[in-house]
Amino acid sequence: MYYGNLALGLLVLAFLPAYAQTPSDHGDLAFAAAQRLANSTATHVIAERAMIDAAEPELAGLMRERRQTAAALEAVRKAISSGVEPGDVGRNVQARRLQLEGELVVELAALNAQIEARHSTLADMLRPQSLHIAEVQELLAAGEAMVLLVPTDEESFIFAITPEAFRWERVELTAGGARELVQNIRGSLVAEQTSRGRPLAPSQESTPNLSSFDGEAAYQLFDAYLAPVRDILAASDTVYAVKSGPLRAVPLGIVLSEPPDMVAGFVDLSASRFLIEDVAIGELPSVASLRTLKCRAGASVSGCVETAHAASPAPEDFIFLGVGGADLDGASSTQRAMPPELTGTLADPALLNQLAPLPGTLAELAGIEAVLPPHTQRSILTSELATEYNLRERLLPILTRANLVVFATHGLIGTEISVRGVAEPGLVLTPPSVAPTEVDDGYLAASEIAALDLRAELIILSACNTLGSVEATEGDGIGALSQAFFAAGADAVLASHWAVEDAATADLMARVVSAHVDGANGPQALRTAILQMRRARPELAPFQWGGFSYVGVKSGPAP
Repeated sequence: MYYGNLALGLLVLAFLPAYAQTPSDHGDLAFAAAQRLANSTATHVIAERAMIDAAEPELAGLMRERRQTAAALEAVRKAISSGVEPGDVGRNVQARRLQLEGELVVELAALNAQIEARHSTLADMLRPQSLHIAEVQELLAAGEAMVLLVPTDEESFIFAITPEAFRWERVELTAGGARELVQNIRGSLVAEQTSRGRPLAPSQESTPNLSSFDGEAAYQLFDAYLAPVRDILAASDTVYAVKSGPLRAVPLGIVLSEPPDMVAGFVDLSASRFLIEDVAIGELPSVASLRTLKCRAGASVSGCVETAHAASPAPEDFIFLGVGGADLDGASSTQRAMPPELTGTLADPALLNQLAPLPGTLAELAGIEAVLPPHTQRSILTSELATEYNLRERLLPILTRANLVVFATHGLIGTEISVRGVAEPGLVLTPPSVAPTEVDDGYLAASEIAALDLRAELIILSACNTLGSVEATEGDGIGALSQAFFAAGADAVLASHWAVEDAATADLMARVVSAHVDGANGPQALRTAILQMRRARPELAPFQWGGFSYVGVKSGPAP
């Protein structure tokens, strides 16, 4: 379990006295223990990518291959542990998985040996390191803060850091209690999403701003985890949140920083105060990733690893690549909805074609294009051109140099698709009209993404569940699909927690990019876009504007 593996860390947290003054040895020990408890798979992915950037070209190539192989092995093992379907077909699939596991283990061992021969200390360098309180304070700019939230079986721990202050608190809410609150919030979002378009309740007819969103649970989550450190966060305009366990499954922007304003059992959206109104929120996979991502974004901070290969010259033009409107044959839909499970040696184009086309994504890409700077170099793949081959082969030079990349399509999580007998998340592109191949089967899988070499300052995954399922997010952090883009070299990822709606998402994404272009980038760009949407359409529910998280830090403004 995510909070049960480090008994020593728990003992440190449990027996040290509550700490609320300046940093000391006690505070640093507790903070280090909490970081180890909160580290996720994404922590290792980002650390590995930093080393790839620092390595010589030959070693970097081996490490990228190792990353892809390790991701495939992890996916195979998850598939094996999921059980065997009844009958001969299920047994044959499981046998193939076991065979593939053995092949990948041998391949990974060989890659590890080659890497070790070239860099004997690499394993130590890849191991995520805890940061001291003073190091975090040095990394934080004026107006920035960090919170580390760690629920355990017995209680929860809160750490808050600004450039001038540090505090840690213990609260009674357990991981089980936090999970129940998160499930209540998520459940109310699903209920409201399915009820949109139905007749309004009598109390809603005269007040369309009323919502069935569980405001009580949203406030209780804030009251437990952020109210105890509210005073030292008050002066911050941006908070970087590192969350563990069930807290990873809900974006903090939709929690309420004041008790909800209720009318006849409904939350009054226009009168209730969401946390996003108080502060911009950036999510981080780990505390240590603050340094890595700040270095990658070009911030002037100490401890950055110099790259061994020369950085690509800055292009004169801002480069934008948009991919969306995949040519699919299913019934038309305004939501990026879930398909039946897909199986096969490669993704099956016939099954991918059962997914609904998303005509709204064409309007979304057009809306984004309209707010880009005049000197932007634009490449857009839509309809029959939005193929995996065009993206990975014909436009590869643009993909690897683009500043901003937007995918507006179906995003599938591992439980929804099985490719090569392995559950692996990915993005749906236009399926090929001929027999599928490794480079063009209509599905850009996470392992294929991880093998890319990107320089994007922002990847927008405007699709459903691109941060992963609730269960996967709880265990793995930012989700395998978002991890893959960090492994490929992206500075930041804007990704979703749940199925998103076309019209609201198109509006939100255009506003995010516009704010980014105007200089309010990073977490502030998402906050600016959400506040603009809420002012323009106060009747919009949190499931329409609050489903995206910005994973990353502030970077320099777009040209």
